[in-house]
Amino acid sequence: MLGDNIHIVDAALTGIELVEHIYAEYHARGLKLPYIPDHLVASVQMIDSEYFFATADHVPLPLDFIPGWLQAGASPNHEAAPLLTRDYLFFGESGYGVNSYFFHYYLHCGGVYLFYKYPFGGVYIDREQAAARINEDLAGIALIMEHVAGAPPQQEHPVVIIADARSNEYGRGVMKAGALAGWQEASLGRIARQYAG
Repeated sequence: MLGDNIHIVDAALTGIELVEHIYAEYHARGLKLPYIPDHLVASVQMIDSEYFFATADHVPLPLDFIPGWLQAGASPNHEAAPLLTRDYLFFGESGYGVNSYFFHYYLHCGGVYLFYKYPFGGVYIDREQAAARINEDLAGIALIMEHVAGAPPQQEHPVVIIADARSNEYGRGVMKAGALAGWQEASLGRIARQYAG
């Protein structure tokens, strides 16, 4: 159960104090702290429950962040749901029953939207193996974002990167006129290597 794994002692913690607490909790469970852009650290707060963290007072739950083609299980070339324009970060764990637990990480920073979801917990998942894969993916995300952080935002055509184990969607494209264009299937590791040069 999720409640057995993470314990936020003070719901009033925010910013760097909360990030330090999350780091300690994740480290004890074999997870790395996800990439948090410097300009967003001060606004990190716990939302909704002790398992979700975000950078805004009102942040939609995960399904509201994921573009519509993922929710419907459709091709990424279908029309996408509107994306928020301000930089934001949302991460944490969700699940129910005995086998449907996921680690979520959603980030908009500059000209990149990144949506990540991977199984983490439940009776059919080896948590150590899942943590190793999540940590590998989080390292790839950090590599991508470190290269993107210094680049000017691409407001006209933001990049969308998706790594969603639940819907088996992995790749990258750009948003044009409210739809995802130029979709290229690729693993998160391959995308990270492309950004690294």
